[in-house]
Amino acid sequence: MKELLEEFSLELSKDHSPDTVKGYLYDIGGFTSFISEHFDVSEKRMREHILSASENDVFSYLNYLVTAEENSPSTVNRKLSSIRRFYSFLYNTRRIDSDFTRNIKSVKTTGRQDIFTLEELQQILSAVKGRNRERDLVILGGFIYAGLTVNEIIGLRKTDLTDDGYLNIETGRSSRTIKLNSAYREIIRQHLQSAKDQSPWMVTANGTDPMNKRTVHQVVTKYLKSCGLYRSGLTTETLRRSGVYLLRKYAGFDITDVKDYLGLKSSSSLRNYEFEENSSAQDRIDRIPLTDFKPR
Repeated sequence: MKELLEEFSLELSKDHSPDTVKGYLYDIGGFTSFISEHFDVSEKRMREHILSASENDVFSYLNYLVTAEENSPSTVNRKLSSIRRFYSFLYNTRRIDSDFTRNIKSVKTTGRQDIFTLEELQQILSAVKGRNRERDLVILGGFIYAGLTVNEIIGLRKTDLTDDGYLNIETGRSSRTIKLNSAYREIIRQHLQSAKDQSPWMVTANGTDPMNKRTVHQVVTKYLKSCGLYRSGLTTETLRRSGVYLLRKYAGFDITDVKDYLGLKSSSSLRNYEFEENSSAQDRIDRIPLTDFKPR
């Protein structure tokens, strides 16, 4: 199995960045872990099972993602896309006689309804309490105010906030600088003032190392549950999608502005949101109503 994954990784690296390749391998790892645990397949037998798998294996995994893991439709479809790419690779390299994953349809998404309302976002931010309040507001605010991804949030360093209110973001080979609204700038500044650790990272779980993805998801779930907004399918991506919608509706960003602000190569993933074409981009960042939220 290791040999197959190494060859798959090399094939992907021809057209994708290291972070994207890592994402594909992570998704395939989730699928093989499910096969191992639920079908009692040993590591030695995994290659044989993967090469002889059927639609039933993938359907079982997708059902598990939805019912047990409560993944959103977009997350399920991303993982399905990774599995399809892997089996396409196996078929093209003649490891399998046919690619059964072509017949598996994506999960239906809810489009623009899969976001929080302004009132719900206010409830989520107001629910943040406890000794890690400032740190957790940085996490939640990163999704809501700046449309950051989980990787971008855990990769933030304390020195990334500039004196004039901009945030430097670096992930893998890409980097960009965005203007923050006044509320999120204040959230970060209060966190930096209260942070007692010597770690260079903006958010940590142990005061030393950057927080991992799982802990970020746990933080978000904790506050969604505390204000009664947690339900199946809601994830950190839901918060980010809500932030994107705020940029379009209230900050006046058009689709190109949002693409550039989020550092995306394509705007295709943004087309489920309403937006206004007449905009002046970052100068309107403070028009988002949640700017009125006070960290203290």
